Amino acid sequence: MTDVQRIELNEHRVPWFDRERTGECHRLQHFEWNSRGSRVVADLVTPAASTSPLPLVVLCGPTGISRGDSIVTRQAQRIADLARAVAVVELPLHGERGNPKLTPRLLASVNPGSSDNPLDAHLWSDLLDQTESDLRGALDVLAGASKAEVSRTVFVGTGLGAALGVPFCLHEPRVRACVLAGLTDLVPALDPASAIRGLAPRPVLLCGTQDAQELDLGAHVECLRVRANAEEILEVAAQPVAAFLESAT
Repeated sequence: MTDVQRIELNEHRVPWFDRERTGECHRLQHFEWNSRGSRVVADLVTPAASTSPLPLVVLCGPTGISRGDSIVTRQAQRIADLARAVAVVELPLHGERGNPKLTPRLLASVNPGSSDNPLDAHLWSDLLDQTESDLRGALDVLAGASKAEVSRTVFVGTGLGAALGVPFCLHEPRVRACVLAGLTDLVPALDPASAIRGLAPRPVLLCGTQDAQELDLGAHVECLRVRANAEEILEVAAQPVAAFLESAT
C-alpha cells in the first residue's frame, strides 16, 4: 500500500505558483508519498471553478527540469485550462529528489561529451523501476485523496520524462492514452519503438522531429513532426496536444 502524506499548500509556500499571472484560475494541491523507500513529491493543478471529477493528466518534464521550472508549470496550467486535473510529478534525481552523486551522472548520460561518469545499465534499470513505482503511487494517492478521475489518465512526458514513463504506461491499465514528446533513445534498457507498439490499442501522440512515414509503430500512433527542442515541443504543439487530450478522454 502506498504510504501517503497529503498536504494542501497555499501559493506562498509553492515557489512556482504565480498568483499574479494565473489570477484565481487554478487550484493547487501538494502531495508526498513513499515509493520503494524514496520520498516522492508532486503538485496537482486543477481549474479553480471545477466542482466535478476531472480526467487526470500525469505530466513529467525533460532532463534536468524540476517540476517547479517555468517550462513545466506553463504546460501544467495550460492543460488544466482544458478541464483536466494535472499531476506534476518530480522525476527521480531531479529537483527536490536530486542526489549529489547520481544526478550529475544522469545528466552526463544524456549529454554526450560530458566528463562525468554516466549511469551504467543497472542504474538505468533501477531508475525505470523507480519511476514506474512513483507514477503508480501518484495514481493511488489521487484515487483516494482527490476528485481526479484516475481511471481516465493520460500520460504526458517530454524527453527523458517520456522515456522513463513508458514502462508505467505499458503496465498501468488506468492509463488510457499517452503523449510522448521528444522521446529519447538514450535509455539503454528501453527500446522506444517496441515500447510504443506495446501500448496498442491505446492511442499515442508522438511529437518529435521524424516524419510519420519513417516510423512503423502501428495504427494507434499519431505522429506529429515538430521542429523544437525537448523543452519547447509541448508549447509549439499546444493545439494538437489539446485536441488529442479531448479525443482520448
